Amino acid sequence: MTTFQNVPIDAVRDFWNRRPCNLRHSQAPVGTQAYFDQGAERKYFVEPHIPAFAQYERWNGKRVLEVGCGIGADTVRFAQAGANLTSVDLSEASLELTRKRLDVYGLTDRVHTAHANAERLTQTIGLERFDLVYSFGVLHHTPDPPAALRELRRLLKPGGELRIMLYHRYCTKVLGILAGRRGLGRVWKLDQLIAEHSEAQTGCPVTYAYGRRSAKHLVESAGFRVTNVEVDHIFPYRVADYREHRYVKALPFRWLPAPGHARPRAPLRLAPLPHRPRMSAPPRLTIFTTPKPWHGDAAVAQDNAVASWRAMGPHIEVLVFGGGAQAQQAAAKLGATWAPEPEVNAYGTPTLSGLFAAARDMSAAPTLAYVNADILLGPDFTRAATLLAKRKKRFLAIGERHDLPVGRREDFTPDRAAATWDRLRDEAHDQGRPCGPTALDYFLYPRTLFDRLPDFAIGRTAWDNWLVYHARRLHAPVIDLSPVVTAVHQAHGYQHGHERRASGHRWVWNGPEARYNLKLAGGKPNLYTLFDATHRLTDQGLQSATQPGLGGGVWSYRRSVALSRAG
Repeated sequence: MTTFQNVPIDAVRDFWNRRPCNLRHSQAPVGTQAYFDQGAERKYFVEPHIPAFAQYERWNGKRVLEVGCGIGADTVRFAQAGANLTSVDLSEASLELTRKRLDVYGLTDRVHTAHANAERLTQTIGLERFDLVYSFGVLHHTPDPPAALRELRRLLKPGGELRIMLYHRYCTKVLGILAGRRGLGRVWKLDQLIAEHSEAQTGCPVTYAYGRRSAKHLVESAGFRVTNVEVDHIFPYRVADYREHRYVKALPFRWLPAPGHARPRAPLRLAPLPHRPRMSAPPRLTIFTTPKPWHGDAAVAQDNAVASWRAMGPHIEVLVFGGGAQAQQAAAKLGATWAPEPEVNAYGTPTLSGLFAAARDMSAAPTLAYVNADILLGPDFTRAATLLAKRKKRFLAIGERHDLPVGRREDFTPDRAAATWDRLRDEAHDQGRPCGPTALDYFLYPRTLFDRLPDFAIGRTAWDNWLVYHARRLHAPVIDLSPVVTAVHQAHGYQHGHERRASGHRWVWNGPEARYNLKLAGGKPNLYTLFDATHRLTDQGLQSATQPGLGGGVWSYRRSVALSRAG
């Protein structure tokens, strides 16, 4: 590999001063709030792996060093999540825009910014120690990456984490550079070609690219212990079209899965395991969820839901993904396991692919259940799960919910749990409102049923009904538990749909994420409902559904009517 150690650091600084990274992500006037809003939205749309990689909320109250902040998109995310943040950059022009961005969002007093060279970092910020050192796509542009990493090692607390993104050497972009008119097959000049054409603007003086082994060696040589190295294709669009705000995938990516279909992990990190409550025996059932912000009415509903699940027995494990420090504290109080969101999309919404994969990886139970965070369940659910696990190797179990305005904290302590559940179940049937065949709020299945899933946005429309369709395509029985399981939905509004939008309900049902979900599902014909169940579980046992199968006459009509009402 060619070394760029003789390249003056001033040449690197001058290059990034002329064109700070992502400078043209917005067509609004530079420095305005519209400019920063549009730039961030575009950045996380084309690079949806970044929020999952950074896990901003996890660093609430922790000391974070961001090396190479650019124009400050990640800086704002870390600051808004409550990190005690220091952000540095070699480019004065980039740093000026970061400071302007912080001022626009009222975050200036929460972030310390500094002009610094990563290879001489301690000369600028001293020997402070940080819980996280974060650098996304930066260290491969400094002339001496080993020197920069040695500096970062000096600044990391014992047990802290280093999270860095480096360019991969063996990828379609490098192949395209080498085989195209820019490279003309000149393998002996590959390193210089990568440097010159690695960015949207040509002529970058320094760009290193690494394979898995060389990246690991680079980091370990600086004194780190590498626990994970992952490779992902992160920018699939043609640069010329992208500059004109058009999103046209480069040829190889038209046949590859979209970024985010596989669960991204921090490429290089020292990661603590999530705290897990002690269990007297291995769990037989893992219930997992991702909550809304844990405050106000949502906190009451989610406290009730998690408490009801934990009250179902000592063999039930509950995993809560994301939601920040408040969710972490609530999970600990309720006896659940909290973990950071494994994957989010450009809007910060958890994805189906990441969430289900993370639950499978963390759980040792043979049966899993995704349940919306405001759904109350009782012992009838565990009885159904136990029966199905014994009878079927493959299945997806779903059921109808009942809307019930609860609005108060319920008592699910051991002495009161049974009486509380009996009262709520009776109220749901007597006073609640059945929500029909389209509203699906829980999915019970064996851990081996789903492998890779698309990156649907959780909490938006279409993904839940598509999952029923997907199970049918896998030839797995779809079982309606409605006759024997009561699921109580604590009625609420939709302000959680997107807090920055005037109407959360419109965002959830008709916003860009909802439209993306519907497109990903393949349209309304692939949105299945309870009418598409192949079996029903009743007091008399498991019975075949009476409706015809896929595409059957009256059955299709009933499903189309249900979907038209839901849409």
